[in-house]
Amino acid sequence: ESNPTCERGIVLVDAFSPSHLLYLKRRALTTYNAGVVECFSPKVSRYLLGQSESSEERSDILARTMPSSRDSCASWAASLPFEVVGVLCESDSGGSVAERLTEWLGLDGERGNARMSARRDKYLMHKAIKDAGVGGTARGYVCEDPGEAVAKAAEMGVMDQDDERGVVYDERTPCVVKPRRGVASDRVFKCTTLQEVAEATGEIIGSTSFGNDEVIKDCLVQEFVEGLEVAVDTVTRNGETKIVAVWDYDKRQANGAPFVNFATRLVDGAFQPASEDEDLPPLNSTLSGTGGSGVKIKSNRTSPSSLSSLPRQARYVVVQKVCDYATSVLQSLEYNWGMAHVEVKVSLPRNFRKAYKKGSFEPPSVRLIEVNARQHNAEWLQLTQAPGRIVHLSCNREGTLRRVSHLERIRRMESVVKVEVYEDVEEGKGIAKTVDIRSEKGWVHMLHDDEEVLERDFVKVMELMETMFEVEEGGEEGREEGLGEKALNQP
Repeated sequence: ESNPTCERGIVLVDAFSPSHLLYLKRRALTTYNAGVVECFSPKVSRYLLGQSESSEERSDILARTMPSSRDSCASWAASLPFEVVGVLCESDSGGSVAERLTEWLGLDGERGNARMSARRDKYLMHKAIKDAGVGGTARGYVCEDPGEAVAKAAEMGVMDQDDERGVVYDERTPCVVKPRRGVASDRVFKCTTLQEVAEATGEIIGSTSFGNDEVIKDCLVQEFVEGLEVAVDTVTRNGETKIVAVWDYDKRQANGAPFVNFATRLVDGAFQPASEDEDLPPLNSTLSGTGGSGVKIKSNRTSPSSLSSLPRQARYVVVQKVCDYATSVLQSLEYNWGMAHVEVKVSLPRNFRKAYKKGSFEPPSVRLIEVNARQHNAEWLQLTQAPGRIVHLSCNREGTLRRVSHLERIRRMESVVKVEVYEDVEEGKGIAKTVDIRSEKGWVHMLHDDEEVLERDFVKVMELMETMFEVEEGGEEGREEGLGEKALNQP
């Protein structure tokens, strides 16, 4: 698509989401007078062809599949009514071919990133960042069978289920077993015993990742990183990175799964001094004082449960260190162009409350989970100074859905901006428990200038979600999610 007078345009690879690349498509056409080409990566194209029901639909998919060789790319680019100046990708599956297309168009280095497998392969990612001297990476091993995985997990301190060293289950050392590449937390296991490691490895090897038809031949056994899970959305132009947003993740063990995302909080990392004469606290020094905003710690916990619960002055120091770390990670992956979503774990001192009351605060430890080197941006593109949250709607039962309750009550709440229940959540049809991003049932966007109003509504929404999906158990089983925003676009 193009405007009559446009001279330049962009290529969008695997654009599915209205709040991701399709949003940028609208902006390109309406605001910047640019052209837009949409195309599918080969893997996504094959997936869509397998789901298509008509010859007309298949022809359309084939016509929109990206060029497969340098020569065909040159002919394709020459046929466009404008010069291509950028390639943006939304899916993990299309990342490598989007980089290849960037190279074929002669944009790598000048307006795009050169090819690098470490931006997608989680083992190579941590290795590249460690080799660059950034630090904060997790120890991990590539394993080709359950026996090798069990041996490496044992080296990390994971015990056998029948171990008699007197360690209770909840205090055992866990590890993570997952594919080297993947999306939507698919087949990501937190294992606390060697038996669980063997079972997880057996489930991963020989399977295929969502949106990727290649058979998985090995898996990654990785150290489990403790701490608060935080995500940083960025945009980088010619090596200069800007921070778009910082998010708290509220992930919990639920429905038999280790990492169910219940909510995402937009973190206010701004520092507001109590007076014009008060200086900003230096990042690498001890933070003293009671905090410029006078916010008191409300929790009785020895360490905070989220960044949002920190006093404002302490939050500023933590957010600055997290953002600096995310920028360093992107530099080590030579990610000089485009949007990214960097997920980290933040560890604060266990005696945080006591140290803060004494007027001292140790700098946090920041460690990497993974980088999504693509358009991801946490489903929330609006830039705002107001506190915001996303509630990820989850279902805790499985069977036939009888009714979805409380929606109108939630929509009437003062801080609720928009509510969406996914269209495949239908009354009278099967519904599955929420175990990952792909099986979420929808979302609630919340925004308000008054944090107390936002917190009041948030607590109530979380309470109502417990009984939102009325399910008759033992009925029709829930269907696997199809190709779309919540699947291809998520980590």
